[in-house]
Amino acid sequence: MKSENKNLMSPGLNCAHDHAHSAKDQSERQPWDHILTTATPRDHIVQLYQDQQFLNRAVCRFAAAALANGEGIILVPTLQHWEAFRPRLEAEGVDVQAAQDRHQLTIVDADTLLPQFMSGGMPDAPVFLGLAADVIAKAHGGGEYPKVRWWGEMVNILWERGDVAASMNLEDLFDQLAHEPPSSWITLMAKFTHACCQDSAQTILT
Repeated sequence: MKSENKNLMSPGLNCAHDHAHSAKDQSERQPWDHILTTATPRDHIVQLYQDQQFLNRAVCRFAAAALANGEGIILVPTLQHWEAFRPRLEAEGVDVQAAQDRHQLTIVDADTLLPQFMSGGMPDAPVFLGLAADVIAKAHGGGEYPKVRWWGEMVNILWERGDVAASMNLEDLFDQLAHEPPSSWITLMAKFTHACCQDSAQTILT
């Protein structure tokens, strides 16, 4: 089953006091919010962002929705981004340590995982797919969490290094992976990467 292709645009967002949502806030949520919270198996969502606060908000919304829905969630951030995500999740009422202890939340360091499947400057497809399958298998928690979501930024790391071909290749591998086990995906990338990603995924512009 192929992912539905969508390009969704959202206006600028006020990120102050993001963890407190009034009834008015709920009614004024943007289209991207609905996509993040209702992501379904085999969805592949690309978030094109420029604002760091928006990145924090989107990733935490995606992760918190997975936890609330009884799904497994895999986050593959850089250490710097995880240090921003964790307190935001906790401010929204997520017990991060408890989620990790029950194996519902899996955190993998992007800078550690990425070199494990790169070969000659390009992703080694069989190695990547094998490593990703292992991470996903653990995130299922022995069958406790049949649905698993993944957010990561390894594609963006490669792009920002100037490794455009490798970045696009890895994005294609994620799309392939999204159509194998039932999983939901979100990949957040810089706005200038729009051209390389819009054909295979639901795209949200900020």
